[in-house]
Amino acid sequence: MLEGAELGREISRGQAYAADGRVVSLAVVPGRISAAVSGTRPSPYRVLLEVHPLDPTVWTELLSVVFERPAARAALLRGALPGELARLIPLDPVDVSIQCSCPVHDAICKHAAAVFFDFAARLVDEPLLLLTWRGCEADAITGMLQIPEARTA
Repeated sequence: MLEGAELGREISRGQAYAADGRVVSLAVVPGRISAAVSGTRPSPYRVLLEVHPLDPTVWTELLSVVFERPAARAALLRGALPGELARLIPLDPVDVSIQCSCPVHDAICKHAAAVFFDFAARLVDEPLLLLTWRGCEADAITGMLQIPEARTA
């Protein structure tokens, strides 16, 4: 029970950190989110959130589903994330490896929680970042979804 209370406290503190703008940098590349979070020491804490990229066969399956649904295809081409790709979100916390340079070595610290909240907020404006994090560059997806004649022209 105490572990759950501690985890809840760290998540709440991380949410406050994100709301206060303490995530001073955030970069998303396939399989990794790296960020710097200002805390109590002079230099920011370094946070890494890593996830195994989806298997290429899963990408192929997802793209074929999206390609068959014109509304979903149009959403991707506009830079939006269609609901069909919702399963890209890690379903289990053990799917995500969390590292932080702070001295807290529990399941999650406030700095890592702040990065999760900041990333979630960024997804509102840049939903294709989720595709990048899960292992596929957004440009590659939109390129695959172009009309075949447009790709060869």
